[in-house]
Amino acid sequence: MNIAKFLTPILIVFGSMSAAGPATDRMADCLVKQTTGQDRIDLVKWIVLAYSKHPDVATFMNTTSGVDEGIQRETGRIISSLIIERCNEATRKALSEDGDSALEQAFMFLGQVAAEELIRAKQVNNSLMEFIEYVDLDHLEKSLK
Repeated sequence: MNIAKFLTPILIVFGSMSAAGPATDRMADCLVKQTTGQDRIDLVKWIVLAYSKHPDVATFMNTTSGVDEGIQRETGRIISSLIIERCNEATRKALSEDGDSALEQAFMFLGQVAAEELIRAKQVNNSLMEFIEYVDLDHLEKSLK
């Protein structure tokens, strides 16, 4: 089994956990409960770092190789700790009962929770809403009637 293949979907933060079995749901619950707020922030840093490598985004998001390595190292530590120590039993059971997609679905859920926590920060929420000043709200409202 190629673990890295199944962890890649963590990057797709806003996916859904459709068709997750009960064991995968328990694994996802374990991942959330066994991560700290800082763990979840570090995982979002990793997601942002990965997104920043896209050529169309890389032009305005630059990091140094030292920063990249630190984020990758911390993510590796968190993922290893979750699978090997903190949620080992739940992970083994989910893989056994629900198959390889259990990792993808459970970690995707953890990514969603982590992203939602960051969105709750006033600064992030304000930034997400700044585009509204560029929307023609009158025209939008009329188009929906």
